[in-house]
Amino acid sequence: MARPVIVYKLVRDPLGTGCLEEVEREGVFHEFGLDFQECNEGVGSFTVAIVESPDGTVSLVPVHLIRFIAPTPASDA
Repeated sequence: MARPVIVYKLVRDPLGTGCLEEVEREGVFHEFGLDFQECNEGVGSFTVAIVESPDGTVSLVPVHLIRFIAPTPASDA
């Protein structure tokens, strides 16, 4: 079941002490997926959220950059 989420992006802290999370957009979460990144040491994989934006584009978002904004639906049990 698709659920609404807020997608964040990381921005540099103006004080230069690290990064801050800033709201980028709202979207609809579809499911979790897997992405990978290659580097000199090999390949690393990480969990992502598959999120659809209001304009219909779909993106893979690292899971620490989303927040569900609606309660979990009640089960039919």
